[in-house]
Amino acid sequence: MSDQELFNLFKHRNHQPIFIVGPTATGKSSLATAVSNLLKYDVLSADSRQVYTGLEITSGADISASFSKSTNTVGGFQYFSNQSNSYYGLSMLNPDQEWSIAHFHDYAKKVIEHTQTEQRTLLIVGGSGLYLHSLFLDSKQLHIAPNRAIRSVLENESVEELQQRVVAIDSNVKERMNHSDWHNPRRLIRLYEKNLTGVSPHSDETQQVLNSPEAHTWIGVHLEKEIIKENIQKRVIERITQGAIQEVEKLLSDYSQKFPALSTTGVKEIIGYLNDNYDKDTLIELWSLREFQYAKRQLTWFKKRSYIQWTDISS
Repeated sequence: MSDQELFNLFKHRNHQPIFIVGPTATGKSSLATAVSNLLKYDVLSADSRQVYTGLEITSGADISASFSKSTNTVGGFQYFSNQSNSYYGLSMLNPDQEWSIAHFHDYAKKVIEHTQTEQRTLLIVGGSGLYLHSLFLDSKQLHIAPNRAIRSVLENESVEELQQRVVAIDSNVKERMNHSDWHNPRRLIRLYEKNLTGVSPHSDETQQVLNSPEAHTWIGVHLEKEIIKENIQKRVIERITQGAIQEVEKLLSDYSQKFPALSTTGVKEIIGYLNDNYDKDTLIELWSLREFQYAKRQLTWFKKRSYIQWTDISS
């Protein structure tokens, strides 16, 4: 795709959201920043961990010095703005606050409504396919509250036991899950408690919030896997140099070791380093590996979406 073709995709969209998606470390944020500066568009981060304060370095919530936190709110949260555009979905929550697909879904709806009322075009940027997909559904599934009693029991069970539980409720569930989710205890527990409500996660009882995905512009940013791998390692080293270790160290001193932000990629690896389980080189290796494994899962998810128009912006 030429520069002109890419530029044309962003123009004249009647203030409908435009999606910039793809695996981590491919340049999504750089593209969004360039376009928002050029065309005066606003940006919504569809990232599940950039919402947390105190993790800006580790999560990669790149906030330009030209932006400051607005005194206004959308969906109950402040956002960042300058004279030309606004950024939503960054540094909004304390690390011990919950943030889920349902939270993102409701917040994003408010942001979309706000920008359309203001006749502003919104770029929705992110690599979480499930978060992005939620914007096209108003599903009862998204708003089922966690069942603490069930979780206190299931958190002590093995992955195999959890798999048996969800299969007992839905015999075809494994066929609909990818390998990662099928071996993820947190996802299995959430699926089990949702199924107990009697609302199927694959029922047709959904209502679209936006038009179908095909009705929107989706721009996928793609690089060769080896380049993604190199970019990830460089970025991990940069984040460590910028203070990611000190950032996590402060969080651990301010909060107990069980809070939602702990699941941010890199935090677990940094904690291992702080506990003297390995040296800094191993920290870089483990953090980079986890990021790369996530990038491969992201690519698998997005490649199945035929409506995405792919581009390589490395040049």
